[in-house]
This record gives sequence, structure tokens and C-alpha cells, in this order.
Amino acid sequence: MAARGERSAAGYVRLVHWNADEAAPRVEALREAGWVVRYAAPDDAPSMTGWRADAPAALVVDLSRLPSHGASIAMMVRVSKWGRRIPLVFVGGAPEKVAAVRAKLPDATYTTWPRVRGALRAALANPVDAPMVPTSRISTGAPLATKLGVREGTVLRAVDAPGSFEDLLGDLPPRASVRHEGSGDVVVWFVRSADDVALDVEGVLRVAGAAPLWIAWPKRSAGVEADVTQADVIAAGRSSGRADAKICSVDATWSAMCFVVPAARRGARSSPR
Repeated sequence: MAARGERSAAGYVRLVHWNADEAAPRVEALREAGWVVRYAAPDDAPSMTGWRADAPAALVVDLSRLPSHGASIAMMVRVSKWGRRIPLVFVGGAPEKVAAVRAKLPDATYTTWPRVRGALRAALANPVDAPMVPTSRISTGAPLATKLGVREGTVLRAVDAPGSFEDLLGDLPPRASVRHEGSGDVVVWFVRSADDVALDVEGVLRVAGAAPLWIAWPKRSAGVEADVTQADVIAAGRSSGRADAKICSVDATWSAMCFVVPAARRGARSSPR
């Protein structure tokens, strides 16, 4: 049964807020104003495949707590083709944090909670004709594909990747591609528990072969339920003689470390017996 005052004809509004208890009265206030509202925590990014299939009419992001996490989701929506025209409404937040987001997304709507109803109505009634697409997510630096070593013609093999991964990569270099089966020139493996690492590492190492292997794990600050640590990742990556080469931030939720087969061992593997 629909909550009091909900509209069923014009889609729904997705609210991104860090704390479920604090979000509850925000959800109720928006529902009382007449919208169907669904709540998402900022670590809900891995489920964005579902968002793509059932996109919200607008995205409301609370910037009062852990603003970079929520803003990262908004940017992931904006850079994706399916979500580019979804109105973005940012609410609250410290002035310097809001300014950082506004620099990336100047055509979004910025408001306060007492004024959010009017701001949301205006954003829905007047969508941006040509939305600005940020060149990066919340942080500066190279695009994720570049950080992972994706170049022209690279085949990137993703193992257990969240549904948002390809949106995070953005536009790939010419003839580069992502696959979820078989081998690749670069392999990225997403792990969520120490048990997964222990059970699956040998199979993933076989898939990687001599290719660089990135192992991604949830950041402690992301609030994701996970018991895998950087130490677990290093132990797995260094097995079979690999060496850790570098580390990068995938997004607000994931960090990743790259492990490579030393050049001397690659040469030995290619030499005739």
C-alpha cells in the first residue's frame, strides 16, 4: 500500500543519506509532499545496476555527513548515459564541501532541508537541457581506466565486479573492452570477505596468468559490511611470486592494489624448457 500522499504516476525520488535513522524523517517529509521515495546509503553504489533498470525521476543527496560518498554516487549517475538527465538535488552540507561538489556539478540544484520541497519541484519541472558531465568523480587525477592500465586495445577482465563498475570506467580508449569471462590483458578482482579471498585466489591467479592483477576491497570508511583487510589482499596478491606494484582509489567505496609477475619470472615462463 502506498504511503500517505505518494504519487504513483511520475516515477520515484531516490534519497542518498549516510545514516538510515537520520534519513527516516527526511524520507517521510518528502513523502508527505507527494513523492514516492526510496532510500539508499552511499555504499549502495554496487547495486546501481538496479537503478539503471528502474531509474529515479530525481536524485536527492544529503551532504551533511560523509559528503564525498554521496556526491560520488551522484557523479556516477551523471557520467552514465542512462542517468545523465536525472535532476540532481544536493541538500545541506558545510560550505566548503558544497563548493567542492558545485565545482564538479554546477548545474545541479543546491538547497537546504527546509527548502527542499520547492527546490525538488523546480528541478523536476525544469530539467537541465545539456547536463554537464564531470571529467572525474569526487577526486581529481587520472580517469579510473587510465589508473588501471587500460590503453588502446586493452581487454579488461572483471571478476565479481559491482554493477556500477563499467559506469565508473567511463569512456574507454579505442578498441578497449571489458569482459566478465575468460582472460584479459588486465584483471580486476573485487573481494568482499577474507573467506572469498582464501577460496578463490588460486582460480583468479590462473585467470590472470602473467597479466597485471588488481585486487579491490571495500574501504573501511565506506561503511560496507566486509571482513577483508589490506593485509588479506597483500597476502593473496603476493602468492605465486607476484609483487605489489601500486595502489589506487576506485571510488568512494573501493580501493585496489596491483600485483605483477616480476619481469625475470615472465621471461622464465616464456623461455623453452
